[in-house]
Amino acid sequence: MAIALPTVLGVAVWPHFIRSSWFFGMWACIFLMLRGDQWWLSVIKFVGVTVLGMTAAVLHPYPLFGGLFLAVVAAAAAWSIRRGFESVYRVIPIVVSLTIVAPEVQFQGRSSAVNIAWIGLMMFCGSLWTMVCWRGILERDRPLVKNEEVTTKTAAAFALVLGVCIGVAGVVILKWWPEHVAGWTMLTLILIIQTDAAETISLGENRITGTLIGLAIALMLSPIANYVLFATAFGTLLFLYAFWWRLFAHRSYRVFVALLTSAVVLLNSPPKHVDVIAMDRLVFTLAGVALAVPAMVMIRILTRNERHAST
Repeated sequence: MAIALPTVLGVAVWPHFIRSSWFFGMWACIFLMLRGDQWWLSVIKFVGVTVLGMTAAVLHPYPLFGGLFLAVVAAAAAWSIRRGFESVYRVIPIVVSLTIVAPEVQFQGRSSAVNIAWIGLMMFCGSLWTMVCWRGILERDRPLVKNEEVTTKTAAAFALVLGVCIGVAGVVILKWWPEHVAGWTMLTLILIIQTDAAETISLGENRITGTLIGLAIALMLSPIANYVLFATAFGTLLFLYAFWWRLFAHRSYRVFVALLTSAVVLLNSPPKHVDVIAMDRLVFTLAGVALAVPAMVMIRILTRNERHAST
């Protein structure tokens, strides 16, 4: 409740307050805190993510440079799998890719610099507020995440494939679909591409079924979207509960996706248009899962010798 409070109060005072950057900051904080860093190091990382987000907003009109930027960020995050921290840093290319596709324009008629500064401010404040609430309420129960370390060759193959996939997808989307819903394709790619093919397939299946369940829930709750304040409060709580379900309760990824999908659809849907956003979510999620298949094959090819050596 404490984490959601600024969002709800912001909408109550200023109906146009609710934008993506605050949520991106919340999202970044939730994952980066899983490293168990000291508070000052977490703040430095929040500043870094904020700078990357603002840079992404600057590069929005330039598909080629934007794609290259996305490729570098995704590859760098993927490389962290070498030391087992890929699950934590995977959130960075997600935030950057969603920001670059459709940076929010809070102040119509103002210079782009003003809007980019607003993006940075909201992203950093969202991260900082979430950290304060997290450390004040959940510190004792905070889960710490460290995955199994992999070889240099596997990490390099994973970084190369994910970087190329996100870079190419970024160029195509920025060129022909510069809308925030198209960013869900890159989000899906970043989340489900793994070094292990079986895990990629499992995540892809759970992503599709979870999305379908979440969309069904969102459509049943569609009348809520007509009441912006209530929809924002309910959607934000659902958003946070989804992460609690996955990170603290260690429950099903499918259910996590279902909860998160319904929250995202409610938070992004104008009144009486939930069905449109729901269809966009489904189409671009399916596109991301489909594109993950050739990426999975390439990783298997590049790491073939290592798999043979391990057996």
